[in-house]
Amino acid sequence: MEKPLHDSELPNATLGLVKLRASQINGCGYCVDMHSRDLKKSGESDERLW
Repeated sequence: MEKPLHDSELPNATLGLVKLRASQINGCGYCVDMHSRDLKKSGESDERLW
């Protein structure tokens, strides 16, 4: 699924937020931490991450 998503017109920030939410739903603490750190490094605000 990565290639079609990255080839789409969706902004990278939106893709990152979708991955973060999927990790929250799946209950994967490691992935939640990884995606939230990546998003924070790319400039996402705390409000959008929460």
